[in-house]
Amino acid sequence: SKILVLYGVLDPEEWKKYFQLLAEFQHRKGHCNVPMRYKENETNLGIWLRYQQESKQKGTLCATHKMQLNDIGVIWNNAR
Repeated sequence: SKILVLYGVLDPEEWKKYFQLLAEFQHRKGHCNVPMRYKENETNLGIWLRYQQESKQKGTLCATHKMQLNDIGVIWNNAR
């Protein structure tokens, strides 16, 4: 879909913005299990996270991003 393609070409600053939103979500909720349609500050954080999970499954998620997501507790087997 168009939305998911856009997440694949985010510049580093945009990726950092989404990651920071995820870190804030994790701090508030105590987990990173973001619902697919969940929005944070009008940003679709759930779809972004799902894209990261799918990228990891495909082997296209860069090691740095994978490590950062691991560090805040992303569960990788939730991708469907």
